[in-house]
Amino acid sequence: MGLFDTLIARAKCPFCGFQAEMGFQTHALGENMKTYKIGDKIETDYFVIKDLIIKNCIEICKKCDEIFYGDFSAKNGKLHSLIKVKRKEDIRATTIKKLSAETIKNIKKALDDIKKGRVYSHDEVKKKLGIK
Repeated sequence: MGLFDTLIARAKCPFCGFQAEMGFQTHALGENMKTYKIGDKIETDYFVIKDLIIKNCIEICKKCDEIFYGDFSAKNGKLHSLIKVKRKEDIRATTIKKLSAETIKNIKKALDDIKKGRVYSHDEVKKKLGIK
């Protein structure tokens, strides 16, 4: 999973019902390898956190070994609460339209250009992706 931060909260496994303090992993806070408990001030090298929803933080149940996810809230710069615990199938999937061969070709060209230092405007990116 690479670098991550850990959010600690009391949670109930949606599979087996096991309850305990659990450590949910997230990449959303800058991947500083920090651990936060409810009430802790969130400090990152990249962001000033005020109010935030941190979605789909991952945990593995210590009892049944099932993977599940938690959504957290931050308020006034502090980790506020665990909002929801859910199974993977409960995560609303993002619908992505099937990309045409031409759009895929445009994306590959754009990535090559970016590697060479080219900067694209928002409108240019939308055009490359075939978004209106």
